[in-house]
Amino acid sequence: MVYNWPSSQVDAVVVTDGSRVLGMGDLGLGGLGISIGKLDLYVAAGGFHPRRVLPVVLDIGTANQKLLADPKYLGLKQPRLEGEEYYSFIDEFMAAIQLRWPTALIQFEDFQSKHAATLLNRYRDEYLMFNDDIQ
Repeated sequence: MVYNWPSSQVDAVVVTDGSRVLGMGDLGLGGLGISIGKLDLYVAAGGFHPRRVLPVVLDIGTANQKLLADPKYLGLKQPRLEGEEYYSFIDEFMAAIQLRWPTALIQFEDFQSKHAATLLNRYRDEYLMFNDDIQ
C-alpha cells in the first residue's frame, strides 16, 4: 500500500480509523477528511511541504449501521475489525510506514477511546508517533 503513494519523502502521516470523528461517532471511510484537515494545519502553520505529508484512513469496516446499509457508502461494508485482528492490522500499517519513511512522524487521530491508549502504549517506544486526543 505505501508504495502506491507517489512521494518518496514523507515527513508526517495523520492516520485515523474513522471510529470516533469529532464526537460524530463512527464515520468509517468518511474519516479521511479529518486526516486531510490536520495535515492542512501542518502545512499552513507548521511549514511542512504539502507533497511530504500523507493523510490516511484505515478502512477496517464500520459499526455504523446507517453506513453499512447505504448503497452509496464507499467504505468496506463489513463490521469493524476488533480484537487481535484489529491490532495486527495496525501493526502491519505501522511497520509499512516505518519501512518506507523511517523518519516520518505519525499522528493518530480520532481513534475510539478503547483503542487510543492501547495503541499509544503499544507504539510510542518504537515509532515517532503521538495521539493529541489523549496526550
